[in-house]
Amino acid sequence: MIEIVSSFADLLIHHDPDRIRICENQYCLWVFYDESRNRSRRWCDHRTCGNRMNVRKFRERKRMERGV
Repeated sequence: MIEIVSSFADLLIHHDPDRIRICENQYCLWVFYDESRNRSRRWCDHRTCGNRMNVRKFRERKRMERGV
């Protein structure tokens, strides 16, 4: 636990705090550092959380199109 606290403190002190984000996947909510050029990253990992969220949105759109 002390390693996590130490790492987070280092992040706050030595990096831009405006780039610290919380994953938008409501079941994840990990904290990550956004290193994207335009500061628009939304998920801790695009391959897992990003993919899951995109699939959920796609399925919801299809459900709405069918009127379910």
